[in-house]
Amino acid sequence: MKILLIGFAILCGIAPSVSASEDPAVSRFIKSLAAVDIPAAHVSVVAQPLSAATVDARTTWSLNPQALRLTASTAKLYTTYAALVKLGPATTLKTEIWQNGNDLIIVGSGDPSITVERLSSLLRQLRAQGIKEINGNIVLDRSRFGPAAALPFDPTRFDGKPMRPYNVGPDALLLNFRAIQVVLMMQNGAVQTRLETPLAGAEIDNQLQPGDGPCSDWKDAIQSSISSNFRITLKGQFPRSCTPQTLQLAGHFYTQDPDLVGEAGANKYAEALIRGLWQEMGGRWNGKAVSGIKPASASLIASSESPPVAQLVRDINKYSNNVMARQLFLLLADAPSTQAGAEQALRQTLAARNVPMKHLVIENGSGLSRKEATTAEEMTSLLRIIWHDPRMPEMLSSLPIGGADGTLKRNRNNGGDTGRIRLKTGSLENARTAAGYVQDNSGRWHTLVVMIQDPKATANYGALREAIDQLSHSLANR
Repeated sequence: MKILLIGFAILCGIAPSVSASEDPAVSRFIKSLAAVDIPAAHVSVVAQPLSAATVDARTTWSLNPQALRLTASTAKLYTTYAALVKLGPATTLKTEIWQNGNDLIIVGSGDPSITVERLSSLLRQLRAQGIKEINGNIVLDRSRFGPAAALPFDPTRFDGKPMRPYNVGPDALLLNFRAIQVVLMMQNGAVQTRLETPLAGAEIDNQLQPGDGPCSDWKDAIQSSISSNFRITLKGQFPRSCTPQTLQLAGHFYTQDPDLVGEAGANKYAEALIRGLWQEMGGRWNGKAVSGIKPASASLIASSESPPVAQLVRDINKYSNNVMARQLFLLLADAPSTQAGAEQALRQTLAARNVPMKHLVIENGSGLSRKEATTAEEMTSLLRIIWHDPRMPEMLSSLPIGGADGTLKRNRNNGGDTGRIRLKTGSLENARTAAGYVQDNSGRWHTLVVMIQDPKATANYGALREAIDQLSHSLANR
């Protein structure tokens, strides 16, 4: 009777699950986690062939598929797929400069990709028109996002590390990810620094001392803060063994001036960056940056277009960019965007594609959250729906390739596996996840979802990464 039921399931395109104890690869995976005291009860694994009707049932794995677990950065799969569906792969976002008397107005569109280079190109359009001196203010129009969704933002809420670049909140006129880059290097026995971001008036108070030990955790030994006059103070140690490294800081002033954490702080960063670039071009600016709304009487004088949404999705998923993901999440909502509006838009968009979301918890769309969660079963359903969607090529190409690029670049590469393991990974305190696609030796593609949630996950990050890597290679080499 059991044989008849299995045969019926295969004919109907339903592949029966193979428990962990029945499959050597999953059994090895569970044993490797048990070695660091993580029990199987805290682990979910689901692997399914994407053409189940023709694939041997033994290729399907299922372990705790309905347990609710933190998604970590795999939540970005929901956000980026919803963006491709609702906004469209070819859609671009425009940032515009308008003129009203002596004032210039920069109107933000929520574009998450305005780098220093793009902002510089935008300002050069003004210089090309003969504008050398700006005698009024530069008005920053952030009305695409609602104030409650974007500013103010508490950068300590997630992990108490406000200077980390991922703790920058969403901003409809986000410039250069509101980041500050400082190069650190050993020179003549001392730690030297160089400010890479062209911020007018910024200076570094370098109190770093040479340290011993490996270079692997150099960031954790540095304490940073920024004063309201853009004095960047660096304390702690930088290992002598390090080659030059780039320290990325969030460009806000929370640690020394909490009043500048919200819109005022965003304006201060924008003013310093715009002024610095404008001065590099030989221009003069006699005003300041202020918040406001573009008046109807203003005239358009310059604009910059973002890469298409498909490229934004690729940047978000390949490199797990949390700031960009939060921006894209808010862009799902009509203006002025709110968190609630973005969640509603995401759910409506995915429901129309029949994505199951009974257990899905969404907070900001990036996975950088203690709340965002789902089950391995629901995540697998999302992956299957994506696979049969016309936008599948954009999603597949956005996923990190095992051993080749993005967040999987450092993973093991078995040569023949290159390009056959494409996974979005995630990591939070107490959680480690992976979700995506794996192609086996016969050329058949499978979904793979791994979700681990255990208090010991953080301390054993390396072991968990290796275990997931080994599991994905086992699937690829079937």
